[in-house]
Amino acid sequence: MFKKYTPDHFDKHHYLKAPVGFYLLLIVLLRPYIIWIMSVANRANGTVLIEFMYPNKNDFIIGLVTGVGALLVGIFFSLRRDQAYDWLPRFWRLSKWLLLLSLVADMLLLFWVIKNAHYGFKPQHAGVFLALLTCGGYLFRSTRLRDFFADWPEDVLKGYKPPEKP
Repeated sequence: MFKKYTPDHFDKHHYLKAPVGFYLLLIVLLRPYIIWIMSVANRANGTVLIEFMYPNKNDFIIGLVTGVGALLVGIFFSLRRDQAYDWLPRFWRLSKWLLLLSLVADMLLLFWVIKNAHYGFKPQHAGVFLALLTCGGYLFRSTRLRDFFADWPEDVLKGYKPPEKP
């Protein structure tokens, strides 16, 4: 599976590096959390950014809920190392499906926000729609991302038995 990658695709611990698209995918899906952090940092007009993207307060809260799957994947990614918790590799391999669930929920929320705006065109909604479509295509078509989710750092010496001498 990893024969198609050069040594530059691996980090110093010989694990497959995260593709740049993975980080962009997390940024798009964690958009409500990023907007929330930016609005908290801006004390003067904190709610302007939230109201620009989410005119209804409930839509913003639902947006935070839809990003939980991507937030969990980000947490799993930060814990991705050898000698991690025993339950973590199983959940890491399911991360692609968590991202897909979060993406579908975010798309449904976007349709709900557009419906509540009486189907009026807003450039921010069009940009989010295009970003979500691009992320969905990347999630399904990227073999590098698939290999990244299949790779889990294993302890190299775990289960190693030296060859017996005849």
